[in-house]
Amino acid sequence: MLKRSMMWMMMLVFVAAPAGLASAAGAEDLHGRWELKTIEIQGETQDAPEGALAIVFNEDGTMAMIQEGQEADTGRYTVAGDQLTVTTDSDGETESATYSVQGDTFTLSFDAGQGVMLKMTFNRAVTE
Repeated sequence: MLKRSMMWMMMLVFVAAPAGLASAAGAEDLHGRWELKTIEIQGETQDAPEGALAIVFNEDGTMAMIQEGQEADTGRYTVAGDQLTVTTDSDGETESATYSVQGDTFTLSFDAGQGVMLKMTFNRAVTE
């Protein structure tokens, strides 16, 4: 289940939609690099291993998901209200999740399948 959720997350990081849609209200809060800090499954929270997953949202609606030891997956994203929709370039799959950005914290919540709720919390990466 967690593997499916990580795959969904990879898809979540990219959307096949017109680039202009990424500039919808709220999308600017996503721009930049985010690093996974915690994963909550059915109410139990675990710290993510350092460097396990990073997501980069670009202003033009493109994105990249970077998992340690793997080639980056790319795609496109859009936002509408509290919904983030992504489509990966690798398989063309489109998925949506509820998201929020509060300061330097980005949270994704979605049903990972079979009624299992997953919440992933990311921190904005510090740029030097």
